[in-house]
Amino acid sequence: MPIAARNRLNSAQLLALITLVALPGCRTVIPHAIVNAPNRINVARPITSTAKYLASRADRRLSVSSRYDNINIDTWIFEPRCSCRVKGTVLFLHGIFSGPSWMAVKAEQLSAEGFRTVVVSLRGYEGSGGEYRTFGAIERVDISSVLDELDCAGLLEGNVGIWGISMGGAIAIQCAGHDPRIQSVVALAPFRSLHAAAPDFFHTVLPRERLITERDHHHFIEDAGRIAEFSPSDVDVEAALRSTNASVLIVHGTDDLIVPVEHSQHLQQHTNPYSTVRIVAGYGHYGLWTDRCGEIEEMTHNWFTRTLCNQAHTHASPRHP
Repeated sequence: MPIAARNRLNSAQLLALITLVALPGCRTVIPHAIVNAPNRINVARPITSTAKYLASRADRRLSVSSRYDNINIDTWIFEPRCSCRVKGTVLFLHGIFSGPSWMAVKAEQLSAEGFRTVVVSLRGYEGSGGEYRTFGAIERVDISSVLDELDCAGLLEGNVGIWGISMGGAIAIQCAGHDPRIQSVVALAPFRSLHAAAPDFFHTVLPRERLITERDHHHFIEDAGRIAEFSPSDVDVEAALRSTNASVLIVHGTDDLIVPVEHSQHLQQHTNPYSTVRIVAGYGHYGLWTDRCGEIEEMTHNWFTRTLCNQAHTHASPRHP
């Protein structure tokens, strides 16, 4: 883009940001942008398209009623692609700007290694009910409901793991802190808390983010919580790490501009002896998902094989009541 055109674009963006920050009516736009899920803003791929895509790849679909508010949580199950005994059951959680269809390939990769994998559409996303995301405050109850239903259906076979990326990674850790049935976690590029993630989020999606003060960050997040009816302080990944005995692998790229690597470096201070943080050089936020060299896939397979298949390495109850 020519420099002159880029400067004009930056000027327009700057004017828009000043308007958002200065006008009380416009300030409601940002909190809504934080919690409005695709179901609310109607920009997701059509549910029928998602369902057809996943149906062409998964073995079955299972709809679950969340015990939090009875909304539907859609899941897609991939059976092991080998004749061996099921090595374990692993749930897959997508990120904020993706959806369940993005997780199909990841689920297939692990099912090929003998695991039963379950792709979950988080509340507010393609196929599931609800209109708002709550970054784990309510989703952790949804995931426990999914585990209950899988158990009732005889599909919760072997030890239980959970995989998530970005928002999904942060939710995965919170689920482990909430439900002791989850014995292993792989979390890619998670944030440490919703309030801590706010400045990075605004810096990524808004130009000249420095015009937004720390006080603005706090108010935007609190307003977002009121809109979606949850407490942002409940989105506490650090507390979840302290309260779980699950084996947690956190993977973060050094070049992540959306959720900087400092989040995982800080989380490392709260991990238990069964967990580890791996910082991978040269990876950005989306690079962890595309995984062109297969390094993340190998880490995932090795971690779940070691922590779910070894029956001696299980920790059924949290360290802190």
